Amino acid sequence: MKIEPQKEGVSKEPASSVSTTSTVVAIPAKRSLGPWRVLRNRNYALLFWGQLISSAGTQMQVVAVSWQVYLLTHSAIALGLIGLVQAIPRLIFSLVGGVFADVFDRRKLLLITTVALFSRAIFPGSFPGLFPGLGRVRDFILKLSKIRHC
Repeated sequence: MKIEPQKEGVSKEPASSVSTTSTVVAIPAKRSLGPWRVLRNRNYALLFWGQLISSAGTQMQVVAVSWQVYLLTHSAIALGLIGLVQAIPRLIFSLVGGVFADVFDRRKLLLITTVALFSRAIFPGSFPGLFPGLGRVRDFILKLSKIRHC
C-alpha cells in the first residue's frame, strides 16, 4: 500500500519552537514605489527635477512671447509666424545637436547649453551676435502692430 506524502500547508500561526529563549525579529516589508523608485538615484533625480523646472520655464516663456505678440498685433497670422520662427531653429538644431552629442562629452555639452538657455531667458538682450535675426523679427512684429492699429 502506497502512502502519499502529505503536503505541508503554510499555516498562519508561527511555528512553535522547542527553545523558549528564541526571539522572532520582524523584517519590515519593502514598499515598492513603482516608477518613482528611479528617483532614489541622486544623479538621476537631480537631472529629472532640473529638466522639469527648465521645461516649465521654457514653456512659460513661449506662452508669454505668444501672448505679447497677440496683444500687440491682434493678428492670428503674426501669432502663427512667431510659432514658425520658434519651431524652425528647434528642428534644425535638434538634428545638429545629435551629432554634437555623439562627438563631445555629453555632461559638458548639457551644462553649456543649459547655461546658455538660462542666460538667454534671463537677459533677452544678451548675445546679440548669436541671434542676429531676432532684431529684425521684433521690428517686423512692431510694424505689423502699427499697421494693424491704423
